[in-house]
Amino acid sequence: MLRDILARTTEIEGLRELFAALGYDAVWEPVPVDAWLGETEGIARAALIARHGAFRVFALEASSPEAAARAAARRLSAGAERGLACALGGQPLRLVCGAGPVGLRMATIAVASPSGSALATLERLAPAQTESALALSLRIGEVLASEGVTPRFFRAFRGTLDRLTERARGITQYIRPGGDIEQAVASLAAKVASPILTDLALRADGVELYDLQPGSVPDLFAGDELVLFGRYRGEGGGERTVTVSGRRGGREERFSTAARFGVERPGTDYVQQLWAARKAGAVSSDIRLHGPNPEIVDELKRLALRYGILTEYTSYLVQEPNVAARAIPLQTPAPEAQAGADAVRRSEMARKLAGSVSLDAVVATGAPVADSLAAASADRAARSRRVGGRLFVWRDSAWIDIAHGDSLRVVKVAAFSEAYFALLQALPELVQAATLEPAVVVAGRRVSVEIEAGGTTTWTDGELQRLVREFRG
Repeated sequence: MLRDILARTTEIEGLRELFAALGYDAVWEPVPVDAWLGETEGIARAALIARHGAFRVFALEASSPEAAARAAARRLSAGAERGLACALGGQPLRLVCGAGPVGLRMATIAVASPSGSALATLERLAPAQTESALALSLRIGEVLASEGVTPRFFRAFRGTLDRLTERARGITQYIRPGGDIEQAVASLAAKVASPILTDLALRADGVELYDLQPGSVPDLFAGDELVLFGRYRGEGGGERTVTVSGRRGGREERFSTAARFGVERPGTDYVQQLWAARKAGAVSSDIRLHGPNPEIVDELKRLALRYGILTEYTSYLVQEPNVAARAIPLQTPAPEAQAGADAVRRSEMARKLAGSVSLDAVVATGAPVADSLAAASADRAARSRRVGGRLFVWRDSAWIDIAHGDSLRVVKVAAFSEAYFALLQALPELVQAATLEPAVVVAGRRVSVEIEAGGTTTWTDGELQRLVREFRG
């Protein structure tokens, strides 16, 4: 019944019928807004529409129902009056009710399509037959202070859950509708009952390990596999000792092994990308939990472009040929995009990226553009190649390194010319990329190299050396 009344409510006269259905005594007494509130901006009119003993319900018609309900509720509280202020207005049309016996409390209801929890809140505003004005006022304050499991509640709770997980070095697991929650809980209980090592730490003699991913090393349980990626500083030549320490049964345990630093082994370029993928996942999670800011978004873009990782801020580079790359504006996702299934998907994608152990996981989606790419994965695979630790996309009849930007100078080199072979000898990191045909553009730090049918065939004195310095930065 309440839903039907709301559906036909377009003016505050309809609110009188609504509160009558809740058990109030319906009345209609116009109230001069300027004399009552001392302000009229945005408020067209006001009226007393219902009573329950000394408890009164006021209705306001306003362009901003939130501001109007807030002002009226504060006026009631300032005069120690027992009552409720409900404002109707805005686009889309919404009803905002506020009361402030002990602190200002408000609830918003979409008139055209009220949720089940919103209708439940309205029902709880109904007075008991023998309830006093003071008791009703205090109870309504509690009703407005509580909230059902709405998208806004889920959004706030999800953020809180993910922050707790982050601080406690745990893992968040969402159970989708229809999922087996008992199995998930049983699996968790079995895992935490068998801790192998807690409070883990990793160190290496003679070198400094930093930027480990994951940043906070999780506890290790039976059946788990822990894979860490990181970077190091210091003189890494020769054999060093790497030690993993942790606690088990109240005592410290240490496990050591020999490792060689400073020696690049063929075919290990993927390790850098996996580290970068985990770093990108961690940064994406930070943006999702704490909101974007220019510095952290720029860091994510630089990381993704350098190591050829698709993220929601760089996926726009993979697009149809002859379409100019467009910037993605820095903005916080809309509330609807942060709640429900989409919020779960975003959280899971960031977690999977942060836990990458193979290059198959180094593609992240999150923005609508990235979603469309995911839906066309076969087409994307046909237009992208991962070669030599770089990601190339097919555009304008050439394979373009996604790290290449319009600001970089391009040096063109003729394929299989004298200059070509000298270039590959001076920059062996280009050997794998040079296999892409018919043309490829490889980005360096301060210059890009394009290998195609035309271009330079010989180098002048010092030209190749200068190119190498600029390419490596």
